[in-house]
Amino acid sequence: MNILIMNDLHSGSDYALVEKKKIKNAYQEWVYPKYDSVINYCNEYPIHRIGLVGDMVEGYGHRDSTNLWTTDVDKQIEHAVNLLKPLVKSGVEVFGVGGSGYHRGKGSGFDGDKQVIEKLGGKYNRNSYYLNTPYGIIQFIHTAKRNIKGEAQQIQINNGEIEGNKVKLLVAGHLHRYEAYEVGSVNVVHTPCWQYPTDFMQGFGVSPTVDIGCLIIHIDEFGISLSPIKFPIPFEVMQEMAGWEDVTEKEIKQRHKEEMKRLSELTGVSTEIIQVIKNKERKPLVLPNSFEKEIVEVKKKKRKKLVLPK
Repeated sequence: MNILIMNDLHSGSDYALVEKKKIKNAYQEWVYPKYDSVINYCNEYPIHRIGLVGDMVEGYGHRDSTNLWTTDVDKQIEHAVNLLKPLVKSGVEVFGVGGSGYHRGKGSGFDGDKQVIEKLGGKYNRNSYYLNTPYGIIQFIHTAKRNIKGEAQQIQINNGEIEGNKVKLLVAGHLHRYEAYEVGSVNVVHTPCWQYPTDFMQGFGVSPTVDIGCLIIHIDEFGISLSPIKFPIPFEVMQEMAGWEDVTEKEIKQRHKEEMKRLSELTGVSTEIIQVIKNKERKPLVLPNSFEKEIVEVKKKKRKKLVLPK
């Protein structure tokens, strides 16, 4: 049996994989044919199950809606389903778990991961999905690396057994790169992703050299083995993305309008009142006189030429 693991699609993000007609930057142009090659590979290679391990949509984007091509979660879900459909062949079983609460839509009345999985005819479990194999249980979750140790310790309670079967492998999304290691008696693997690091992610020290791609888990007479499919991001793409600015004033206004509409639907408060509240929260930045003088003095200083050693 071969299981394809897909996660961190982040549909709706300008930094994520999109359909060909929606490509707008260097990363999306580069990654689209890579994803297409995965589809072609799965058409030739037998895939029996597909596991979707969280963050299939970006969500409402309350942190920074300018990084989204849409804040409409219904469009994000539809787009994610369209991207994944070519992988779901006849007889292929789909299963999955919920991702981060921020992206999934925790507290908003909807669950983006659940809807994507169910629209593809799959089985969903918000926190963990357990797959029984002849060699032990594979547990699928979406969690940060800092939580893995606690998760593994919890697994090992009662000798690491669930209904008499030991948990052999813990498969986790969220990290956005491939890593495999052991915690006690539990093998852990973090899966690659399909999103280029956003400004928000890089603010937390996430390197642009994330692992783009997916994971295939093989289960045969020899046991359980892992085959990561990784596509290194070319330097030229990173260079272009470093200076990428494609959000126009018109797009920002449209996204703001969509966000206000969604907030109004969620809270039952009119968009006018929400805007008044937002305006009150924005305090003007006032620089002290002494700071302004320091800026002037710096400008007056003569700039020294940079001389490189021969």
